[in-house]
Amino acid sequence: TIDLNGKSITWNYENSGSLPTTPAMFSINGANVVLTGDGTIDVEAGNNGSYGIDIINGGSLIIESGTYTGATSAVQVSDGQLKIYGGTFKQAATIASIDPDYAKYVINCYDSAYKTGDAEIAVYGGTFVGFDPADDPEGEGTSYVPSGIIATTTTDAVTYRPEADVSTGVAEVNGIYFDSLGKALDAALNGDTVTLLKDINVSGYILINKNVTIDLGGNCVTGTGPYVFASTS
Repeated sequence: TIDLNGKSITWNYENSGSLPTTPAMFSINGANVVLTGDGTIDVEAGNNGSYGIDIINGGSLIIESGTYTGATSAVQVSDGQLKIYGGTFKQAATIASIDPDYAKYVINCYDSAYKTGDAEIAVYGGTFVGFDPADDPEGEGTSYVPSGIIATTTTDAVTYRPEADVSTGVAEVNGIYFDSLGKALDAALNGDTVTLLKDINVSGYILINKNVTIDLGGNCVTGTGPYVFASTS
C-alpha cells in the first residue's frame, strides 16, 4: 500500500527538452498495489509523451483516492487488473490543451490483452474529466463500468458511485454492494469472490462468463427455470 499522504509525485522535466523515449513513472510488475491518501501523480512533461502507471505480468492495482494525470495514459493495464474506487482522472495540462480527444486513453487496457481477458479494468467510483470510462473504451458495446454503478454528470466530468449500500445490498464483491447477484457478477473480475447476502429468487438463469468464486453465505437461491446458473468458457 502506498499512502500518497496528500503529496505530489511529478517529473523534473523543465530542462530536458525533447525526450528520446516515452517514460513511465511506475511499473507494477506482478505485484498487488493499493494507492490511497489523496495525493497526486502528475506525469506532465511538456510536449513529451508520458505514462503514469503500467500494470504488467499479472499485477493488480487498487486506487482508492488521489488525482492521476495521463499524457496519454495515467494507468495502462498491459497484463493484470485495475480496480478504481475513487480519485480523479484527467489529462496532463499540455496534452489537454493540444488534443483533448486523447482523454479517452487516460485509463486504458492494452488492446490485445483486453480481448483475451488478460487486461481488466473495473470502475466502482471516481471522477473522470473529459471522458467517460463507460463510453466504448475498447470498442463498440464495451465499458469499464459494471452494472450497479451509477453516474452523475457535469459539463466536463462524470462521477461514479455504487447504487447499493450495506443496508440494500443483495450481493457483495470487492467491498462494493449490489442490489442483485447478477450485477455483482458483472462487477467481478477474474479471480474475485462474489458473496450472496440474502435469499434470492431467480427468474430464468444467471449467466457466469468469468472465473469467480460464489460464496452463498448460507443463503438460498431459488429458481423458476430448469437451472439457476449457466456458465460460458
